[in-house]
Amino acid sequence: MRCDQFMGLPAQAGKFLKANMIPEEICPCCKRSLSPLANSYVIDHYHGMFNDCYDLYRHKLKDGGCADEFVQAMPFSSGPVFFLGLRVYDVKGEQTREFLWSQKEIDEC
Repeated sequence: MRCDQFMGLPAQAGKFLKANMIPEEICPCCKRSLSPLANSYVIDHYHGMFNDCYDLYRHKLKDGGCADEFVQAMPFSSGPVFFLGLRVYDVKGEQTREFLWSQKEIDEC
């Protein structure tokens, strides 16, 4: 079966976001977000095999900087396999870090 396949962000990027992203504010009564997507918002899109559109996000960080998702690689294996990377920027907009999949991890897919 041909379909879009998602590897997402590398594990280190997920750990970084969990530790550094501004936490979501939750209502103590209903347990729902008081500000959905206030700490993350869509900055771009990418398209899958059947022209499905997927979002890329900017995540706001506790130190005032941000982290942007991007498509690092898109090899084909019964459909595109999406590997996302993460670029981290400081408050001045200068890139300070980048989280990537290794070429070996991409090739083994």
